[in-house]
Amino acid sequence: RSVQLSPPSELTKFVRVLFHTFLEFIGKQYVELALDTCLDQIATIDPKSEPDFKPFSVIKNSHSIIHLSQNHFQAAILPLASSSLPIHRDLTFDKNRFMMGVENKMNLAVQRTIEAIIARLNHLLSRQKKVDFRPKDEDDNIANLATAPCNACVECLKKVQTNASQLLDGKNLEHFLTEIGIAFYSMLLEHFKKFNVSAAGGLVLRKDIAKYQENIASFKIPQLDERFEMLRQLGNLFVVKPEILKSVLNEGYLAKLDIKYILPYLQVRTDFKSAGIDTLLGATAETGTGERNFNEKAKARLAAMGLSIGPASGRKWMTLTE
Repeated sequence: RSVQLSPPSELTKFVRVLFHTFLEFIGKQYVELALDTCLDQIATIDPKSEPDFKPFSVIKNSHSIIHLSQNHFQAAILPLASSSLPIHRDLTFDKNRFMMGVENKMNLAVQRTIEAIIARLNHLLSRQKKVDFRPKDEDDNIANLATAPCNACVECLKKVQTNASQLLDGKNLEHFLTEIGIAFYSMLLEHFKKFNVSAAGGLVLRKDIAKYQENIASFKIPQLDERFEMLRQLGNLFVVKPEILKSVLNEGYLAKLDIKYILPYLQVRTDFKSAGIDTLLGATAETGTGERNFNEKAKARLAAMGLSIGPASGRKWMTLTE
């Protein structure tokens, strides 16, 4: 209608005014305000309660609006402003500045959502009881039972995957799930150092790992599959007989790690002293003083296998080109 009513000599000026009005009302007073509210909601998420995925819908709708705005700018605004180079340049600058601001807020919302999910998983793991991996009942059913924290984490991850799939697609979805998967993997590496594990408890622990691995496999991300396959092999250390530990350590991913980085897991076996595992392995061990974290050399070994344990940083989640 502006094209029909405006004098040709004034059209580019009117286009600039109308586009700035669009940025003010649709952009700042609608999209940006919604994202600010979304960020406030994410900040109040309590890891002790079920995660709230409502912010996901705000991020998704904001992304859709911005994508449509980009198409509108290319199809309708630029052609009308092409006769004036200064106005064309100013409109492009204002559009890009607005788009970048919204993208940054969407990225921040996604990153904070990831942090909230990780905090939730960490809280669920904190419910693990000291006796979970030292069960009194030694019958055959033990191997078929996963612990309550494991089941809770798996349910949480399923909800995360379902809701994330409705928000993201393509590489954005892959990056999102990868970051959560890597963080969870790192949590589990530390988690399994904290509990004494009996022979029967080793079966329970291995069942937990199997459920984690099965759930992560549904993400269909190869680098996560590799990490959780390594975790599965690590879980075998809790169930094999002491006399065959050395051969197990010379297979698969475990063969690529120095024994001193695996030692903290062996030390929590209840038969570590009685079976003389440190002597059997020819390793020097001081119970309770084993290294609790992978140092830089261990990280380098894992990185060589594509299994670095630290989460990616500076990830740009939401882009209009993906």
